[in-house]
Amino acid sequence: MFRSERIYNQLNPKTGRTEWFFSAREGNFGPFSSKEIANKELTVFRNHCIATGNDGGRSKSADKTPALSLMPMSDFVIKRRE
Repeated sequence: MFRSERIYNQLNPKTGRTEWFFSAREGNFGPFSSKEIANKELTVFRNHCIATGNDGGRSKSADKTPALSLMPMSDFVIKRRE
């Protein structure tokens, strides 16, 4: 097993600006305007997962694993403004 950075940046070729993202098992989230904001949103996302009992499928017991749901994740998805 290896560890990688959850927060990363990419250059937007249309605007020439650097955009920040964070990655999770559920996907990539962003873009955010700064690393600090991406880190803050990652913390919000982690807290949401803890509050809802979502362990990303890591529990060893099937009894502990919450049922999958289709809860909207719109709080964590920011659409790119063009």
